[in-house]
Amino acid sequence: MILHRRDLEALALRILLSLATPTEIDAEPFAMTVEAADDATEGSHGFLVKLASRPPSDIGVRVSVSTTEEYFAASVAFAAKAIADAFQLEVIESLGGAARPSCEGHAHPMQAAADQHGAWWECPRDSSRCRRIWPLTHD
Repeated sequence: MILHRRDLEALALRILLSLATPTEIDAEPFAMTVEAADDATEGSHGFLVKLASRPPSDIGVRVSVSTTEEYFAASVAFAAKAIADAFQLEVIESLGGAARPSCEGHAHPMQAAADQHGAWWECPRDSSRCRRIWPLTHD
């Protein structure tokens, strides 16, 4: 199984849009890139996912996605969580410290979580309150 760069770009964009509105993304502006990484191990594809904003910052996270059917879904889920963690820090800092993504009824942001089946944003106080990150579905 192969996760193509464009698929990871779609996932990273979905994560970014869960943290900031399109207007905020354009106003900041945030620039996102997904590049193939040369340091992948056998049986996986490596990527470097970056989010940059003004003033110049360059937050990047390296993720590795398994090419074997047995580990593919879990590796994508944990890659999604790693991207969400990195993007969340950059967006919160760039947008003045506001809780992102907002946790309805609470002042704190939701936090990224993952298991072998998927990735999601969840309330740190009540894990039953969550929003899906991956697998990509139509919400």
